[in-house]
Amino acid sequence: MDGLSSAMKYKNMNKTISAYLAGIIDGEGSICIVRKFGPRSKNPSFLIRISVGMSCLQIIEFLQENFRGSIHKEKKKLNRKQMYRWNIQGNKAANFLEAIRPFLIEKKEKAKIAMEFYGLHTKMLKLPVKERNNLRKKEEKYKQIIQYGNQTDKF
Repeated sequence: MDGLSSAMKYKNMNKTISAYLAGIIDGEGSICIVRKFGPRSKNPSFLIRISVGMSCLQIIEFLQENFRGSIHKEKKKLNRKQMYRWNIQGNKAANFLEAIRPFLIEKKEKAKIAMEFYGLHTKMLKLPVKERNNLRKKEEKYKQIIQYGNQTDKF
């Protein structure tokens, strides 16, 4: 996959890798819609975020090298292995999710809601600025995805 653009990586990802990555997300990952408030904004902004936390740095680095995003080394707990977390968000997260969605089991419904949110978000970007504030629908999708896990406003 080296040398390909991000979009090509997602489109050309074979089924075996897509299924493997879906298993990683089902078992060790999270899919959420993050709600953020800016310092000067009355209205929140929203984005899709996918995260994987595990002690296997090799898999975390594979995700980052092939799909971008960021890696964070978590604070080590007493008598526990070192944990690492990979995060990807926004358009990259939506593209990644679309590639693995057919293979998800546990998080299939969360992925569906996240992609519905993404579809709503991209449609809004095509509208004139005055018509973009569709906050109620975004809040609805945000609340739907929270029902499937213990996600909070903070990540």
